[in-house]
Amino acid sequence: MKGDVLDDIDRKLLKLLASDGRLSYNELGDKLGISASTAFSRVKRMEYAKIIKKFAPVLDPDKLGADMAVVIMVKGKGGHLEALERKFSEMPNIYAVYDITGDWDVLLLARFKSRIELNSFVKKLISLPYVEHTCTYTVLNTEKEELVASSIL
Repeated sequence: MKGDVLDDIDRKLLKLLASDGRLSYNELGDKLGISASTAFSRVKRMEYAKIIKKFAPVLDPDKLGADMAVVIMVKGKGGHLEALERKFSEMPNIYAVYDITGDWDVLLLARFKSRIELNSFVKKLISLPYVEHTCTYTVLNTEKEELVASSIL
């Protein structure tokens, strides 16, 4: 890894870890034709550079009862968007907060266990100071949902 640029081995290492973060350094080395210690040092350098933010299990929200996925668009009052986004980031049902361009200011991705839980959440959301409007879309079917976009590698 030179500077912030990833080489081919780093990219292959990231792809392997993205598909199975539990691979040992021996297994990574074997798959890439490098030593386990080289795999270890490369992973540690990418962790230090914050390319790898953390290792965590990928949970199935449907099997955990949170099978209602929604997209919520938010229009906020100017000058308060950063504070709103920080507040949204602290809310437990929200798993992504995006500051966006266009007619809306913020895009939220969230999951709920029921329509009743969603209803309560939306009412709480629109009562927050500086939230002017919201528009909630219910996801009917998920064709693809990945935390790691392989196209960036």
